[in-house]
Amino acid sequence: MPRFFFDVTDGLAEFRDEAGIELAQHEIVGEVHNLLRLLAHERLAERPVGIIVTDVRNEAGRIVFRSSTLGWT
Repeated sequence: MPRFFFDVTDGLAEFRDEAGIELAQHEIVGEVHNLLRLLAHERLAERPVGIIVTDVRNEAGRIVFRSSTLGWT
């Protein structure tokens, strides 16, 4: 099963996934949806949220999926 890496930025902080997780290609969208929902919820507890962007890279480093969510500011 291929490994994918989930890099996240919210305009103030960046996280580059160095470990990745093994997923089937069709599972990426659901995983990103869960990640964005969790991050938006956590960020709202700390401070107003702007845009959270998640880039999903494959093992070759190519971005294969990008998603964002707009929070409250």
